[in-house]
This record gives sequence, structure tokens and C-alpha cells, in this order.
Amino acid sequence: MNRLRQFWQYTTKVFHLPARLRAIRDRRSQPEIPTRVFSASLLLGAVLRTASLLQLQAHTQRRGWRHLVRWPQTVSDDAFGYVLERYRSEDWRAVEIKDATGQPHRVTEYYHRQVYAQIQGPDFSVILDVEPIRPGADEAAAAVRLLGRLRRLYGPRFFNVVSVDAWYVTGPFLRAVRKLGWGVVSVLKQERSEIYQETTGLSREQTPQTLAVDGRQVALREVQELRFGEVGPVRVVLAEERWTQRRQQGGRYTREERQSQWRWVATPELDGYAAEVIWAMGHRRWGVENHAFNELTQHYHLTHCPRHEPVAILAWLLILVLGFNLFELFVRLHGKRWRAGRETLAEEARQLDRALEAWQEFQPLWSG
Repeated sequence: MNRLRQFWQYTTKVFHLPARLRAIRDRRSQPEIPTRVFSASLLLGAVLRTASLLQLQAHTQRRGWRHLVRWPQTVSDDAFGYVLERYRSEDWRAVEIKDATGQPHRVTEYYHRQVYAQIQGPDFSVILDVEPIRPGADEAAAAVRLLGRLRRLYGPRFFNVVSVDAWYVTGPFLRAVRKLGWGVVSVLKQERSEIYQETTGLSREQTPQTLAVDGRQVALREVQELRFGEVGPVRVVLAEERWTQRRQQGGRYTREERQSQWRWVATPELDGYAAEVIWAMGHRRWGVENHAFNELTQHYHLTHCPRHEPVAILAWLLILVLGFNLFELFVRLHGKRWRAGRETLAEEARQLDRALEAWQEFQPLWSG
């Protein structure tokens, strides 16, 4: 069966994708090309890991592409950039940003830096949203805005814990996340901080809890009832990990002993969870590096910004993330050969691309 046909059938059945694409709006006053053509092309380009708008222009010359999006002409890279700058970003999120009075408003000043929220699971993970870091602000402020929007969109029970890096270990951030209804597990690295030094002293006399996980020997200690500014009592879980790593050097394989040390701050919402669970939550934080940033950078050209304009940057990122999520869900849930280890994700993407040539085998995204 045509792989691209399978992909669109899946996204239509599960996510009603064609209808959602038709609902995307832009701010052009007299459009010659329907917005849905741009939206479908940009999303398909993200799924196929297209490197640039110029390459996307070349794709629109393909007969299968034109058949799918129902547009008979080539779409230029300038046209894609023009529409990216005029997209209504809230349509790509399907959620509206409002001010304190409840009125919708737009934010237009962004750096080329963003905060990402990813929900982590044992089998696959999904990026939930992206929030640009505003001029003069920091990651924590952007993360609070992002989490506030996620709460409005998904509710407080969609997930229970926010796992973050050491940048976020501040009283204001922890208080804000707790007020939203979530516990926090955060890496603790600031060796000069009072809580770090207090943890070092109080943990020395403890007998560690030991466990073996995925070939690693882990020794866990924890210190409870530590004061952290106005946040209240928190606890810190300490981990010493040892494992053997195989390396190739000079044509020969050697085995070397490795070790690492970690500390995580856990807020009171997580007091009922054992130290082993906090340790696992803390390590989940690296999923956004391994299964988001690395994938997006290596295969989805995240570091290449096709249009340096605030609205275009955000629209492009939202489209990229959506394409990444849809492709990952489709392959991981319906890619039998991938699950059996006989195909890579890159080969799955190439199959979708090749399927465009068999355009008679799939229907356009919409009629009329």
C-alpha cells in the first residue's frame, strides 16, 4: 500500500488533519493562492524533512504534490516566506492567548530562542508546544507562559510533573509551576548555593539505596525538609551512577569504567514518590535533548531559519513540530518494519517521499 496514503489516512482519521489545515488563516488581503495550499505544503515539507523554502518550491513542481494539495502551479519560495510572515500563529496552536482582562492579544517581539515542552513516555514522546523567549527575558519566564497555555489547553491533569534543567531552580519559577497545579523535579548544579552545600553535609552519613537499572549500578540518597526561599520545604535526591562502556579505539574495542553524579530538587507535591521514582523523573528530562533537539537538528533542519521575521519564525517552528509529531506517531504506531528493526526513521521518510510519484494511489486532501 502507498505509504503516503497510509500516512494521510492515519492523520485524517485520528487528527482530522485536512479540516484543521483548511481552518488555518493568514493576514493577506487579496490572496491568489488559498492558505490551505501553503499550510498543506509546509506541513508536508516538514514531514519529508525539507531543508529550505527553495527546496520546498521544487517539491511543488511534482505531480503528486500538486495532486495532494490540489494546486496546479509551482509555489515560489518567496510566496512561502510571505505567507509565513502573515500566519495567525494561534491557528497552528489551536489556542488563543489572552491578557489579564480576557482580551486576545498578539506578541510580536521574539529572539531566535525558544522553550519547548515535551511529554515523555516510555515508548514515544510528543512536543506539546513552543514558546519564544522575549527580548530581555529569560528561559524561566518563557517556560511559565508556555506552561500556563498548556494548562488552559489541556487542564491540570494532563500531566503531573514538570522536569526541568538547572536553569529553572529559582523560587519564582517553582512557585509559579506549583500554583498551576504541578510538581517540579529540577536538576541541582549550583555548588555555591546554600541548599547544595546543606545537602552535601546531611547526606554524608546516610546509607545509600542501591539498584541496578539498564546495566548501571545506582546509589541513591535523599535529604528531606530543606528550606528553599519562599517555596517551602523541598527534598533533594542524590545519585551516584557507575557503568561499563564499550569504546572503539584504534581498530580495537575496549571497556572503560564510567561514573556520574546527579542531584534533583523535588517539590512537596512529590513527597509520596520514592527516591527511585524521582531519579527516573529527573533522567526523563534528557528526553527533550535526545528525542527532540537531536532529531530536529539532524533530520529536520531546526538550525536553519528560512525567514527571519518574528511571526514567520514562530509559524515555521509550529509547523516543524507538528510535522515531527505526526511522522513520529505514524511510524512508531504503524511502522511494522521500523518496530522490527528492519528500517530506520530516515528510510520511512524516504518512502513517504517516493510515494508522491505514485500519485494515482492517493486522494487529494480536500475536494473542490
